Amino acid sequence: MAEICLDCANKVFKKSDKEYNYLMSDCLELCEECGEYKRVIVRERYFPLLKILFPFID
Repeated sequence: MAEICLDCANKVFKKSDKEYNYLMSDCLELCEECGEYKRVIVRERYFPLLKILFPFID
């Protein structure tokens, strides 16, 4: 799976998603699109509203 940061994913897919819609990596990793060390997307959250209401849930 490609490791891509949220900014690049929004540019590539022409979206304006927020970080709470995705489970992000804990540490900095190399983004394959821009070549910078950033937190990358691991997977999409199934229920992003729960993250807003209960920020301690992962």
